[in-house]
Amino acid sequence: MARKPPKYRVGRAQAAWSQVTAGRVRPSAPLIAAAAGVGVALPTDVPLLRILGVLVAVVALVRLAVPRKVRIEMDLYSVRVRYGMLPGVVRLPLRMITETRVVDVARFDWFGAGRRILPRGTALLARTGPAVEFALVSGRVLVVSLDEPERAREAFERIRARHLGARDQSGQ
Repeated sequence: MARKPPKYRVGRAQAAWSQVTAGRVRPSAPLIAAAAGVGVALPTDVPLLRILGVLVAVVALVRLAVPRKVRIEMDLYSVRVRYGMLPGVVRLPLRMITETRVVDVARFDWFGAGRRILPRGTALLARTGPAVEFALVSGRVLVVSLDEPERAREAFERIRARHLGARDQSGQ
């Protein structure tokens, strides 16, 4: 069988480093779905209770079905982060990032896991625990939960050194 040629995207650099981190299983969602199912199955003359039970069941099932997953990609020009199935990608040009560091995110540092946008910055957290923090020129931060944040920080520093070396050689 013949090998397929590699795919190239015009106008976009190939990722030099990437990692995907998945969140932990949510134990509360099956319990909520079961309780909502019982609520829907109960014989009642109050239609509002049935509608409420159906809404709770749908929310619980969506919560189970949608994975909490963070994907981070770095290339010579930018850092791109995608959270789960939500639309939109956070894209940061390398020149906008001043420093990176590894942090340990506690449960209420960013008010739980998920996509959080606060005045101090943005957090894309599949779960609490180890994360990499990108400090931006604007003073805000981007926090991304990863399985191996040390490797992400090292990869970023390598890519940044290569990017700065390429800029120095071109005379910019």
